[in-house]
Amino acid sequence: MDAGISMRQNYKLWQDRPGYEYNPVEPLVSHPDNWKALFQTAKQDNVSVALTGGSEKATYRLSYSYTNMNGALPNNSFDRHSVNFRTNGKINDIFSVDFSMQYSNSNTLNAHYINGYTASTSFVNQVTSSLARNTDLRWFRDNYIDYSTWERMVPDTRESSSALLSLQSTLNEFTDRHVEHTEQTIISRLALNAQLTDWLDASASISYNYFTQNDETKNWGSEIYRRGSGNTYAISGSNWGKYNSLITLHSNNRFLDDNLELDVRLINEIYGNQAGASYSRTTNGGLKVPGLWSFANTADPISVNNLNASWNRRNNMVVGLGGVINLSWKDQINLEVTGRNDWISSLLYPEFMLREGAHDNYSVFYPSVNLSWVFSDTFNIDPSVLSFGKLRASWGQVGSGTDAYATSKGAGGYSYTSVPQVAGNEIFSASPNNSTLPNYDLKPEIQQSMEFGADLRFLNGAIGVDVAYYKINTKNQILTLPAISESGVSNMLINAGNIQNQGWEIQLDFRPIQTNTVRWDIGLLWSRNRGKVKELHPNAKTQIFYNNGGSASYTPAIVAFEGGAFGQIIAGTGYGSVYSQAYYYNNDDPNDPLNGKKALRYRADDNLPTTLWQTNNNMPGRNINSETGEYYANYYNDEHPYDVLGNIEADFNASFTTNVMVNLPNNNGSLDFFAQIDGRVGGKMVSTSYVTAMGAGAAKSSLYGRDQAHGGLERVNYKGETVYNGMILDGVYAGRNAMIVETLNGEGSYVNDKGETVLGSVDLRGMTMQDAVNKGYIAPMLSSAYYYYQYGWSGGMAQPTQNMVYDLTYFSLREITVGYNFPQKWIKHVGLQDARISFSARNICYLYNKLPDKINPESMSSANPLVPIDWGGVPYSRNFSINLNLRF
Repeated sequence: MDAGISMRQNYKLWQDRPGYEYNPVEPLVSHPDNWKALFQTAKQDNVSVALTGGSEKATYRLSYSYTNMNGALPNNSFDRHSVNFRTNGKINDIFSVDFSMQYSNSNTLNAHYINGYTASTSFVNQVTSSLARNTDLRWFRDNYIDYSTWERMVPDTRESSSALLSLQSTLNEFTDRHVEHTEQTIISRLALNAQLTDWLDASASISYNYFTQNDETKNWGSEIYRRGSGNTYAISGSNWGKYNSLITLHSNNRFLDDNLELDVRLINEIYGNQAGASYSRTTNGGLKVPGLWSFANTADPISVNNLNASWNRRNNMVVGLGGVINLSWKDQINLEVTGRNDWISSLLYPEFMLREGAHDNYSVFYPSVNLSWVFSDTFNIDPSVLSFGKLRASWGQVGSGTDAYATSKGAGGYSYTSVPQVAGNEIFSASPNNSTLPNYDLKPEIQQSMEFGADLRFLNGAIGVDVAYYKINTKNQILTLPAISESGVSNMLINAGNIQNQGWEIQLDFRPIQTNTVRWDIGLLWSRNRGKVKELHPNAKTQIFYNNGGSASYTPAIVAFEGGAFGQIIAGTGYGSVYSQAYYYNNDDPNDPLNGKKALRYRADDNLPTTLWQTNNNMPGRNINSETGEYYANYYNDEHPYDVLGNIEADFNASFTTNVMVNLPNNNGSLDFFAQIDGRVGGKMVSTSYVTAMGAGAAKSSLYGRDQAHGGLERVNYKGETVYNGMILDGVYAGRNAMIVETLNGEGSYVNDKGETVLGSVDLRGMTMQDAVNKGYIAPMLSSAYYYYQYGWSGGMAQPTQNMVYDLTYFSLREITVGYNFPQKWIKHVGLQDARISFSARNICYLYNKLPDKINPESMSSANPLVPIDWGGVPYSRNFSINLNLRF
């Protein structure tokens, strides 16, 4: 039987009512892959066609693509149609025009949220925290509804049905939920080009992107005959647009016998957003008639709480002027110098704040310099030794603004919104603008970067090395931070110091074989990045990337302290869970060999002595005094005690690719093979799903100690039977809660505070658990209690946050592609220019995965690389595809 809590086998027995038949109770059997009943094999089809043509004066390309996909979850699909058109042509000898437009329409049915904390929002969490491996999930999925009445059948009351009721909620998502999300996008661009002379040209272009999205919700009720409050009909949507105009004047000349090339480009760019609108409307209290999707069918009258409409005016624009000068000497030494000034509307202050002393810092200038030298040409190096050698260096700055109206936050006045009424009228609602401490001198954010690199090719290009070092400093970050409560505001808007990232990238290329028949290429990419908070703000010494509610949370936080490394995973007051593993320390003997072991305390369950790793409910403890129970915390500074559990940054990332092309004999086409392996070494992640699975006994590692075959030690259970489900923890008893126990063998004595000798009891402080068991004082810990209390969320005590942090080292066989290119002598007779068929497999397997029990290392709850946390996670999925490409 797999690891896991055992669910009694009467979950197939429904309540005794007319028309219902009892099913026989099944024997206790394992359904190790029962979680797969919640998923299905996804399928995706892609079809695209293109038509091209033209003449010397004009060309065009028209393409259409269609994508259809059925997701990995039931009742989930995606469709997209996309049309692209581009044409360019000469108006006369000077002017030419370029026009392109793309239209796409996509429809998503039931975009399920499958990664979250609770079982109702994460289906993986559902099967790891709630369901036992002896649950026949496929049977339950197919039988929990009486389809003649649509009644959800409640499990027999003899079963603790909370897990099954939670499962019903998940299955109802597949049965009753119907949300269609539609998106339409138009991306267009028109450019006019002018070749004024043979050395001078100009262009002007304008692009406009328009987006709309709409949602229609048709949810059935989950009560009998599909009634109930779950009946919902709703619509919502929004639209917005973006524009960009660009004017350039460009010249290119050569001097000094064509050895010196001068290339100059002047630029004027204006971009921003257009006005947008949003709306929503929903029924109130369900529907009178299930399945009649109409607002007139609302059970209760629609109120203002069921309506929303808003309009956002054009509120963001950037005007930029710049120039680029390129100098090239004999195409060997190249120098590029750029300068640009932007005027950013989001950094403008309203007039009343300017009168109060605000400073408009909306103008930002940022330059850059790039220099490269192809020294292999300068020194005429033999290509058989060094076929290409290039050195490069660059330095540059980029400026950016913030959100619209951010400068006026907290500066007084009111925010106005329009509230629609049922009768079609509107009323205005106003709220005071005083929750943020205003900033009267907000500056643009500046990112400064520098890079040094070399590109070397040896043996006529058979070996290549590209090395780059970079450093990026982001200064004046615009952040909103919590304010001191006594100030009367909740937030403050600041420019924060200097965040630095630096690292190396090395690319190696090899070509072991190159003949007329076979070409074999190998590529290796290695990279490493290190972040550091050089400086923050006098009122903010910590940048928090994740803390999930601060000290009330049971998960670690991810923070960066001023002067410290980027992305530290922290357990400590104010930064995450206050529950942190304590360690034994003997003040009287710093050389005590037990120092540094996990601190244990005594816990009795079912009147039997057991043990539990000590957690610290007051402050994160690294060490605990064996006598007083006082904790000694690591301090980053005097204000913030915390435990560092790891850093999110990898020691390095790496990728390996290989590509082989083989020309078949007698011009019978060619075969090609491509493979890629990538991964990372080092760095940490936070896995709440693994903790949940361990606490519920659903992870393979929780088999340890369950029975004799899995290392369980001899114990005597509450029936007096000898069983083998005990565990001994590697730790030392310590702490003021300790460890005075009534021994199992009646030996030992203890002198209490009154000076009285108590026989048959012993103080375990300073004693390892192994010693206490060997002396017969206590019994081994019950393995199920260990997993429940040490990992389970509901174990009566939050688990140490160390249990959530794991080494994120893995290497994946990312892709294998095999292709065949048809020979010209076969395809030319049917009007084809090229024909290729290929088979690809992606995300094939993990060649190495250091995470326990095959946790998916790429199953994060956020796309933000600064927050590597899984809340439930998603299953690992492989993709297989067959591709046929034909060109006429």
